[in-house]
Amino acid sequence: QNQPWTMGATRTNAVYQFIWLTIELLNQRDLWNQCVEEIKSLNHDQNQPWTMGATRTNAVYQFIWLTIELLNQRDLWNQCVEEIKSLNHDQNQPWTMEDYKKLKFLDQCYKECLRIHTQPFLARVVGEDAEIDGYRVQKGQLVLASGAVNSLDPKVYPQPYLFNPKRWEDSFNPGPSYIPFGSGIHKCLGMGFANMVVKTLMVTLMTNYDIVPAPSTKFPRVGPNSGVGTLAPGDPYNVILTKS
Repeated sequence: QNQPWTMGATRTNAVYQFIWLTIELLNQRDLWNQCVEEIKSLNHDQNQPWTMGATRTNAVYQFIWLTIELLNQRDLWNQCVEEIKSLNHDQNQPWTMEDYKKLKFLDQCYKECLRIHTQPFLARVVGEDAEIDGYRVQKGQLVLASGAVNSLDPKVYPQPYLFNPKRWEDSFNPGPSYIPFGSGIHKCLGMGFANMVVKTLMVTLMTNYDIVPAPSTKFPRVGPNSGVGTLAPGDPYNVILTKS
């Protein structure tokens, strides 16, 4: 409990790459100076954080929604906690990607959260003229695919508005009706990183804290578009958090 939970190779590779990059740039000072000037040229507001696009919003909001959904069905939360405990993980050792892969039920819960709280739409530019189901689309036009509509299709997902992780048992594959990270060659490059961020946060929360919804707290409405991907909760969701 005195050691942080980590994301496997990220703990070493990223650190060493940072060290080597610093050394290489300092070894050729003109390159270092060029990077500094490039950063200055952006005139970035120092009162605002630098972001990583969707990762800053999607992963954070998915963590929030997953926490809310599991607390709303306490038996699911408890099942995730028991699954983590069953691994008997050495607290003096960092968690790796292989460790997280063993958390099958947590993964099902996360997939279900991505299904219900997915991005409203994704956009693609038409590469060449085509006809789809009688509709003519021309090269250069913008086409939108609604992940929100696809992921709530009752033909694919019985009781689509019900948070039910068990629907992901037995290698359930909904195909194009599940596109939280897009699809095809332009599928989100940050998918693996976002998944690890959410699972790391969930495991850290579940193993270090007792958490319950505060009295009178209600399940939040879906809020306005945050600008990138997942919609944020539209209402506060207050919890009581105590160190376990």
